[in-house]
Amino acid sequence: MEAVTQFADTKSQLEDRIRGLEDERSALQGDIESLHETITIKTLQRNASSLERQVQSLRNEKASLEDRVARLSSDAENPLATV
Repeated sequence: MEAVTQFADTKSQLEDRIRGLEDERSALQGDIESLHETITIKTLQRNASSLERQVQSLRNEKASLEDRVARLSSDAENPLATV
């Protein structure tokens, strides 16, 4: 009879342990998925910021070059203005 009770206790302990481990596994998998999503978002944000800076720099360069072309065109139309 004692063997049956010990078996039942051991079985119950193992089942509790398994449920606890399954719960922890599920929680860890959820945390890992969330962390992967966070990494993806932060990486995309960093890339977007970098591209925004590059685009702004290119816009500034384009505007500067357009101004220079306008000045050169104006100078070409009024050759005496530079004298």
